[in-house]
Amino acid sequence: MYINPSRENYLETILLLSKKLPVVRSVDIAVELNFKKSSVSVAMKKLRESGHITVSPEGYIYLTESGKEIAAQIYERHILLSSWLERLGVSPEIAAEDACKMEHIISLESFEALKKTPHIMLLLIQEGCSPHTHCLTDFLEGLYSETSSRSRTKDRKNAQRSAAKSSIMICSLLDRQVKIINRLGGSIFSL
Repeated sequence: MYINPSRENYLETILLLSKKLPVVRSVDIAVELNFKKSSVSVAMKKLRESGHITVSPEGYIYLTESGKEIAAQIYERHILLSSWLERLGVSPEIAAEDACKMEHIISLESFEALKKTPHIMLLLIQEGCSPHTHCLTDFLEGLYSETSSRSRTKDRKNAQRSAAKSSIMICSLLDRQVKIINRLGGSIFSL
């Protein structure tokens, strides 16, 4: 079920406020997001109608199971994307802003791939590699050579082929991320 980015932000905010406040009210959300209370009330009505929140007679807002699930997914994306951007050297404030935009548009497939491979990307970036330089292939070839020598594999050509295939897969993933970031008006790599 599609839920728009604005509603995702509300759900994420309710989740975060519920962790630091005993109860969450519309006024708390309005203050946190710097929105008018009337705007928050309209959004809460829509979230209640869609089954993502419940509101007690006292006006306390609670996430339903589906609301918690969506909020947790968005928050997980936010944390991973902002920490990834910070590791790239982006200031924490800008990283948080950009992550807030990216968390709503990144596909599940890309996000899952990001979750599985951040250590490789960070190692490459720390080595000063862009996805289109030979140091990427050299780096991966070194990884495969180390693994091959440990397992007593003699065939260096297999290691080179594996490194080339891996670099193509990683370049493809990084290219998709660069396109997403460029759509947001920024750029991670100077290609």
